[in-house]
Amino acid sequence: MNYGISSRDYLSRAQERLLEGKLESLFYAAFELRCGIESRMQEYLDAQEFVSKKKKKGWQIAKLGKDIEQVFKIGDKVAEFTVIEKETGNIIDIFYYTPVTSKLRKMAEKLGELLHATKKSRKDDDKWWHDIRKYLKEVYQELTKANVGTLLGVPLIRKDTGQLYMNIEILKGEDPNSIKNRVGQIGTQRILKVRYLDELPPNAMNTK
Repeated sequence: MNYGISSRDYLSRAQERLLEGKLESLFYAAFELRCGIESRMQEYLDAQEFVSKKKKKGWQIAKLGKDIEQVFKIGDKVAEFTVIEKETGNIIDIFYYTPVTSKLRKMAEKLGELLHATKKSRKDDDKWWHDIRKYLKEVYQELTKANVGTLLGVPLIRKDTGQLYMNIEILKGEDPNSIKNRVGQIGTQRILKVRYLDELPPNAMNTK
């Protein structure tokens, strides 16, 4: 099996490390979470054709955050895109763009403290270990939210063609042609309902 480098791959390995229950596993979990946050931000930039290669190669969390905001301009808002069949009014599908929030970006920077040599030796029952595990679980939860959405950015209108540019992430086991046919089948008309939300709806968390 190849070493997965998607944000979801890093997230999965972080969960495995946290479940191990070993003290040393916390440091490995911190590494996986840090990479998972960076990877998610890069995935959003990589999907945009007009973003420069230089920006796509970035790794600094603060810089990636600024670049993403310049492209999408919605801050920490969750973007919900509901595709409706015009003739019947039936909902065909609902897609979400789930951002790497400012809160999660700050968490990523703090994780850097765990990626260096430890200066102080601590006993196994030291409260520090408990606090670190609790914090890593919080980071894991926030990164999970950022990975719920399958839109690799906010859909944008191309100035040259006037067409909607909507980049959808294909998850394992999904048929890309099936999604394409549902959303934009030739000869059918669709209505796109857009909402910008402060929080991801609870039902969206249960679908992924």
